[in-house]
Order: sequence, then structure tokens, then C-alpha cells
Amino acid sequence: CNHGKRSVTLDHAAPSGHKLLLALSRKADVIVAGEGIDRDELQATNPNAVIALVSSFGDQGVYQGWRGTEMVHMALSGMMNHNGLGEREPLYGCGNRSSYAAGVCAYVSVLAGLFARKRIGRGQQVQVDVVETASSMCYPYATQHVYNGWLEPRGERGQPFAVLKCADGWVAVWIHEQHWIGACDAFGLPELTSDPRFTGAATRQTNWDALVAIVQAKVKTLHA
Repeated sequence: CNHGKRSVTLDHAAPSGHKLLLALSRKADVIVAGEGIDRDELQATNPNAVIALVSSFGDQGVYQGWRGTEMVHMALSGMMNHNGLGEREPLYGCGNRSSYAAGVCAYVSVLAGLFARKRIGRGQQVQVDVVETASSMCYPYATQHVYNGWLEPRGERGQPFAVLKCADGWVAVWIHEQHWIGACDAFGLPELTSDPRFTGAATRQTNWDALVAIVQAKVKTLHA
């Protein structure tokens, strides 16, 4: 992720570091800043720059100034509540998903700012909160909870999703309506297409546990 970059260290709170920061800012098209940086001062120093704040919780709201880790971001986003079995603890995902997603979001926001600069004749400030970005990755559950207070029970899914154990590992599959016939052929279970329990997406979802049990019995000896 740091390919082709050059770096310099400075203490922006020290007079010498602050002076260097402003000098670098005068030459920049884009400035990605963290919390504690006076973005208005940077904007006054270089009105053409697009300035992006990327932080865990932003500089507004009840969590402003708080620090977050990848696990904190995933937990507050609702993603950990969504992951895992209902009888087990919430499940943390892999890697730095929320951080990478926030980076992509910041990239798109900065590009939009650069594009707008050609029309409005100046730079502007954009802001990306990591935890908000993580929440946007978690289907529409956070939005729905804010809207009407509904929270999906752990372990219950309204989507055609299954985790299957094979002879040498695990696989996760989504079987949407347009893939139903192909999935049955792939599993070697073409007879399921005429089973009345599984005709149509809504009927399949109602009988989803029965379908998963049939498929699981079929693939348990296969290699992932």
C-alpha cells in the first residue's frame, strides 16, 4: 500500500513542524489529515487543495475523539452481531476490512472533490468515518435499526446463504433464484428442482434449514 511513496516525519504541534506542514500543504492537490489537524488553516493556506479527514469516528457526534481498532469498528457497525452462529459469541471477520473500505471511500471522495474543483474553482473538505463506512458494509441492518428499531436476531438470515463442511474444509455458498438450477446440478442434486419445498425463492427460504441439511449430506465427502 506504500508503493511509490516518499515520507517525512514532523510534529505539527511544534513550531518547526507546523511551519513545514504548511509549506508542504501549499504544494499539494490533496491533503489527507487525521484528527487534531487544523483543516481550516490548511484550506486557507491552499484554497485549491482537497482536504480529507479520515478518522475512526469523525470530529462530530458522541464518539468524537475516541480511538477505534478494527474490532471496535466491526462491533459498532453491527457486522459482528450479524456474523457467526446464534448460540455463539459475535464473530470478528478477517483482515482490516473496515480500514480498507474507508480508504476506498476516501479515495472516491477525494476524486469527487478534484472533479468538482474544475467547476467551482476551489478545493473543499471531505470527511470519512471508518466506523460509518463499516456500517454501510453490513447490508441495510444499521439503517433499518435507526429507522424502526428492528434488529435481526443473531444466527437468523433472510438470505439464501449456507456454510457447508466438506471433506477437507469449509465453503460458503449463496444460492439466489437465478442460480438455483445450476446449484442443484453442481451439487449433483437435480431432483431438488422439482421438490415442492424448494420451488421459488420464498418457499426455499421458508424451508432453508431442510435444504441445507440435504446439501450438507451430499457434499460432506467432497473436497472444497
